[in-house]
Amino acid sequence: AVGNMIRENKIHQIATVIETGAIYGMQTMAKSIESLVAKDWITRHEASESLHGFFRDSSDKSPGK
Repeated sequence: AVGNMIRENKIHQIATVIETGAIYGMQTMAKSIESLVAKDWITRHEASESLHGFFRDSSDKSPGK
């Protein structure tokens, strides 16, 4: 399902599919990091840095890089 959304440039719908698939173990990056904070495996500061770094790094990438 997600592969088709990518091919059809329906990227905005992917988060909904991931959330719907939570019963199968799918989770968004944000939910994963929230879980790590809840378990005290990382601090809120580290979580914030991770999310900002994730989105900054992923936006810098384009096909062919």
